[in-house]
Amino acid sequence: MHLYKLLKNICVVVITLCTFIAKAQDKATGNLTAIQELLNKAGYYTKQSQYDSASSFLHRAISQSQKNNFQKGEAMAYDQLAELMLTIGKLAEVRKYDSLIMPIASKIKDTSLLINVHNRTGVYYMERGKNKEAEQSFNTALGLGLEKQASKKTAEVNSNLGSLYLALGDKDKAIDRFFKALR
Repeated sequence: MHLYKLLKNICVVVITLCTFIAKAQDKATGNLTAIQELLNKAGYYTKQSQYDSASSFLHRAISQSQKNNFQKGEAMAYDQLAELMLTIGKLAEVRKYDSLIMPIASKIKDTSLLINVHNRTGVYYMERGKNKEAEQSFNTALGLGLEKQASKKTAEVNSNLGSLYLALGDKDKAIDRFFKALR
């Protein structure tokens, strides 16, 4: 009888612990879903050229991500903010957000975010007339495994590199990169 009570108490503790874990997972999943929703809404408003609204949702996503210690969500929001700032020509802001992404993306080993940062850095340097640095940034983006993937981002980086080579007067390299962008 004593063994029965002991096993019964152990079962109650295990069930209570499992219930607690399940509730914690549900809460975490709900928080991550809410953050993803904020990122999606920001993307929608960006496409509608409602940049203030998009920025507001992205700042909320950053706040929620930090509160929930969701580093990928925080980095993704900074990434979207950097893209938004690039769209509206605020290059100093692009650099600010990229500097916030870099340590997080490196820590969580998110190659896609690192590629985005290096691509935007290349655009930043190109706009500043620092062509060697721009070329290096674009090639770094391609060297992070992007070249192996046929993607929209591959096309974007190759197109940016082609534009750089065209500006430098190297038409052969420019044509090569533009063709790679089309693949």
